[in-house]
Amino acid sequence: MARTKVSFGTVPATRFKHSRIVLVAALAALAFLFSQETFGWTEIPAMATFLPCETDVVYRGPAGIPALRTRADLGPLMQARGFTHGAEVGVQSGSHAKQILQAWTSCERFHLVDLWGHQENYKDVANFHQSKQDELFQATQNLLQPWREIVTFHRMLSTQAARQIPDQSLDFVYVDARHDYCGVTEDIRAYYPKLRPGGILAGHDFLSVAEQKVVDSSQDWSVCMDGTVNAGAVKGAVEQFALEEGLTFSVVYAERQNGAYRSWLLQKPTRMECVGQMGGYGSDLVRKVVVGHSTRVEIPCFEPTQKSYNRKETFFRKDEGLVEALGKDKSLIASHYFCQGEHSRAVLACQRLASLRPMVHENTLPALS
Repeated sequence: MARTKVSFGTVPATRFKHSRIVLVAALAALAFLFSQETFGWTEIPAMATFLPCETDVVYRGPAGIPALRTRADLGPLMQARGFTHGAEVGVQSGSHAKQILQAWTSCERFHLVDLWGHQENYKDVANFHQSKQDELFQATQNLLQPWREIVTFHRMLSTQAARQIPDQSLDFVYVDARHDYCGVTEDIRAYYPKLRPGGILAGHDFLSVAEQKVVDSSQDWSVCMDGTVNAGAVKGAVEQFALEEGLTFSVVYAERQNGAYRSWLLQKPTRMECVGQMGGYGSDLVRKVVVGHSTRVEIPCFEPTQKSYNRKETFFRKDEGLVEALGKDKSLIASHYFCQGEHSRAVLACQRLASLRPMVHENTLPALS
């Protein structure tokens, strides 16, 4: 039988040449890494760096805004978060400022910004003649006398007043001055830098010109101060600002007049790792609601403050407080969710639905053990 010679072939010279090139390249790379005089590893810069927290900036938390029914819930929200400095741009009679300050007892400084003067190219029911504006200014000062130690009046254009307030010095700003697109845009742009990280910017009358005309045809928010026309009004200005800044905003869901004059609000981004003292999440007020012959109580869902959390009051007991006020009716409204059954179970349902701990409102609701 003839034998077959098996040949495994030969390695071409070019393959050895390529191998030598790869080997030389690898050795060169190693030589580079050990090229320091100490023959240590060369430091490779980190892929990402984290900026330190600014020591001269107050960071507010938590991040996020709860659903609010009306702007009457703004004061309690500021209080729950432990905010201390704010401003209202567009004050008129001071009634809304009073509503905020009554609930916001932790406020240390509140700026009141309003021209209290008649303006051209502004067809709004609040654009009174000058003598009426002077009366309103005096009435506002009288109304807010109880807070005279913490309020500062700025009787001038809102953009002028903004230059008197340091950047990143406020926790809350409410914009309710001119309602034309240009005016709202100017105010938002002027006061957003005044907010601390985690601060809240809000405003009134979230309407476009078309929507405003349906509500009240006697007004026209399409004309800017310079005479130009823009149909966006408040709604368009807020939406455009949020789009440009990459922000989300919310709108209250149960304002008066079928929700026509609703408020909007957004939060300036914060850095949670820099927040020194965490405030409460905030939410709606606790209110009794009469539906037909049935009385219910609204239970807010938000973080308790440490002070009220430690009070250990127990109005949820069957023989005390909340149940006594309600009589035999055990139906509860938890935020805008409906919770039925025993009070403790209703609160737990509120926890599950809102993914939050129930608020402990001093002298109103208890902390749960």
